[in-house]
Amino acid sequence: GDEADATACSGCGRDSTTETCVGNQNSLTPVSDEECKNCMSGQSYWPCSDQDLCWCWDTTKPKKPPAPLSGYAVNESVDPCSLFTKEMFDLFA
Repeated sequence: GDEADATACSGCGRDSTTETCVGNQNSLTPVSDEECKNCMSGQSYWPCSDQDLCWCWDTTKPKKPPAPLSGYAVNESVDPCSLFTKEMFDLFA
């Protein structure tokens, strides 16, 4: 699958024969699956330079693109359950 890298689909297909790089149909910029396939061979310019345009799809699973990147760094030091507890959830549910 994808790794935290600067280009889209950088690790796609490396460990699996069922992965392919495809265009994100939810993107505001149209890009085809054919254009994104070049990202698997190391292309670093458009569309591969934008991780929101292409994504690594495992063909054994439903074709649902990932959510857009937020631009925020992942905070691995905070447990999300400490921010939003079961009691808080129950209050809203």
